[in-house]
Amino acid sequence: MERACSTQEVLGTSMARRLRLIVESVGVGLLAGLVVVAYRVLLEDAAGLRTRAYLFLESAGAAAVTGWFGLLVLAGLLSGWMILLAPLASGSGIPQVKGFLLRQVNLRWFRELLVKFAGGLLALGFGLSLGREGPSVQMGASTGLGFSRGLRRTSLEEKYLVTAGASAGLAAAFNSPLAGVVFALEELHRHFSPILLVSAMTASVTADLVSRSFFGLEPVFRFENLSPLPLSRYPFVLLLGVLVAVLGKLFNGSLLWMQTHYGENRKIPPLVRPVPVFVLAGIFGFLTPQLLGGGHHLIEELTHTRMVLGIIILLFLGKLLFTTFAYSSSVPGGIFLPILVLGALVGKGFGGVLFQEGLIAEPMVINFMALAMAAYF
Repeated sequence: MERACSTQEVLGTSMARRLRLIVESVGVGLLAGLVVVAYRVLLEDAAGLRTRAYLFLESAGAAAVTGWFGLLVLAGLLSGWMILLAPLASGSGIPQVKGFLLRQVNLRWFRELLVKFAGGLLALGFGLSLGREGPSVQMGASTGLGFSRGLRRTSLEEKYLVTAGASAGLAAAFNSPLAGVVFALEELHRHFSPILLVSAMTASVTADLVSRSFFGLEPVFRFENLSPLPLSRYPFVLLLGVLVAVLGKLFNGSLLWMQTHYGENRKIPPLVRPVPVFVLAGIFGFLTPQLLGGGHHLIEELTHTRMVLGIIILLFLGKLLFTTFAYSSSVPGGIFLPILVLGALVGKGFGGVLFQEGLIAEPMVINFMALAMAAYF
């Protein structure tokens, strides 16, 4: 029986091997960055097409609207078929990457990469309430796995390159290399080693450079009017934390309930499971288009638009329902971005009430939005 090699035996015997791993992490970061950038560009184009489609349908006849919902049904069936083709490409993809690193899941990197890319474009393009970050992580990890298999690296080196790819995917998704590194250490491995840190950091920085060359130096979320809160307002921060904890529990419970009663319901054929979610996206497209997609545009709207509390509550409940329903349908997509949207809505409503009662100045509402996004996440 072949004896498992330790990290020290595989990587510690030669400085050249460590340097080679770092150089290869640059290659993984470059490729993963290009994949995720292409994904982001096509998602933005799809969102633009979707907006123009609903503008056209508002003045079109019943036949056009019926045809649109027929297209949504076909898109749902196509999404279900792709998941049957590559079951490990469903959902966010992060549990699958963790399972691979624990040697509990065998990823077919090329098939999962294609289905994740195409399925994510289909789901988010038609407006399902899902995020791009989970698919970006899995596509980055698949890129790292393909890179490793092409070079015939050892199983341990393969784990490092897959981790580097996952870090690069998240870094390119959010223009945040530090987030990619922290994600690799905290979520994927939950332990620290110098070579793990360096390989993840190298790939994340490389992917971030690729992303910034396409999207510029602007952060994904830009809060222009943030200023330090006075100490006298910190009791309100504690109250916000309690509120977010309660509403976070609501989200977790709703997600688990929806997965149990819909996502794992054997009476619903996997092929048709995504169809009701696509149809719901069509309904929201006519009634409340703010709920479509991950919600990046909604966060931007909240930063500079006043909203009454009743509208904020309705948007929160609609986003929560739509997100848990979409995620439970197994289509490719994450929940990081929708969670941030839910947090932003909580912070906007909480800060708005404080402002109306004369307890804070209006610019401080943005502070409570940012705090609630972090706390809800």
